Amino acid sequence: MTKIFKETIRGSAFTKEDTECTGQQLSTILTEIRDLTQSYCWYVVDILAPGQQVIELFGEQGDKQIPLNIGSTEDLIAFVSPITQFESGLFLAVNKKSKDAISWNPDEFDTEDLEHIEPAALLIRAFDTSYFEISSKENAIIDRLVNKFKKIHM
Repeated sequence: MTKIFKETIRGSAFTKEDTECTGQQLSTILTEIRDLTQSYCWYVVDILAPGQQVIELFGEQGDKQIPLNIGSTEDLIAFVSPITQFESGLFLAVNKKSKDAISWNPDEFDTEDLEHIEPAALLIRAFDTSYFEISSKENAIIDRLVNKFKKIHM
């Protein structure tokens, strides 16, 4: 079994912001690890972002959600930057070499399962407008975030 490294980042790690889980905060996280994620393709699922307009983004097979392909880290940064706040969201980074072989099984994919990371190497979850939780198979990603955001809480 692959070891999974986890960390939590709150809005206070960025500045003295009162708002948590903003698109700009997620953009900052992604920008910090951009060089470590060049070989990844990003998928999103279970996105809910209330604000000027409510964004609900997910693919469906039957009545179940499946992740949608967004593209590169740059594409994901462009997608999330204008979002005022995420109520929920799951962002999955999958190695580009394996992306063509991915077939998300809606009967096995559970957006509430925090341990579910296959085939993703990196998972970022926006949790209830409160914080981002990052899970990664690569300790280098977590180390980079810990070094950047000194106020990361376990």
